[in-house]
Amino acid sequence: PRDSGRTPTREAHHGPRLHAFTLIELLVVVAVLSVLLALLLPALAGARTRAKCLTCQGHLKQIALGYLCYLEDWGGQFYGAAGVPNPNSTFGGWAGTVSKVAHRPVNGSLGLPSDDAGEGQATVFRCPADRDALGTRDGSYYRDRGNSYQASLIVVAPDRLLTSLPERWGAINQEILAYGRPERDRVFQPQRLAWIGDFFWTVQLDPLSTRCTGWHGRRHYHNVAFFDGHVAFTEIIRGMYDVDGSYRMQPHREADPRIRELQRHELCKCEKKLQP
Repeated sequence: PRDSGRTPTREAHHGPRLHAFTLIELLVVVAVLSVLLALLLPALAGARTRAKCLTCQGHLKQIALGYLCYLEDWGGQFYGAAGVPNPNSTFGGWAGTVSKVAHRPVNGSLGLPSDDAGEGQATVFRCPADRDALGTRDGSYYRDRGNSYQASLIVVAPDRLLTSLPERWGAINQEILAYGRPERDRVFQPQRLAWIGDFFWTVQLDPLSTRCTGWHGRRHYHNVAFFDGHVAFTEIIRGMYDVDGSYRMQPHREADPRIRELQRHELCKCEKKLQP
């Protein structure tokens, strides 16, 4: 065909003109993204913490049911504690890199080997929040002790309670020991009896401890399994057996009046810093 005589336009040679971002527009976009990230990251971190807390509660629920099955085999009492070096932490789990306790009697009630369970087999005893824990050699109590959780000596092995503790704590332990080893069917208010929880939850009752515990985003709050098998996120008050509050620490109804007289709230080191 013949040439129409029109001069080709710039677009015909170079295509459509592109519009680039200016420096100001780019800075505005970066600022908006920064604000969105600042808003979203805490929410994501909070969701991650809650997810770990819920996973931990699921583990504790299974462990508590395993302990209850174990009690059935022992006539309702923890007679097996005699062969366990640290019955508050080595009843279940794996040997651990520090404790090296291979015999874990409650494992059998959870379908795990009672002797020489592997680290990868006993993961029900690992809390996902048990990471970079203070005072551990290998970064977690699950790695060190073979278990992220501790049971209350008051329930599991009261004969291991110290009566030489200062002031009220020794007297409280003496009062508990006077009533002997608890039997499952005679435990007072099992739905309120705190039993198994995140590692070092029981230091809140230790007058010599300076630890400030709590793995799930709140100090002094712990996932705790109660003697009836349910699990709750619970504030454990330092120095308190709390017989009239949200939990109780000892199984004998008869010991309550004396313990009410002896106990009181002792400030944790983190609380003392807030005092005027």
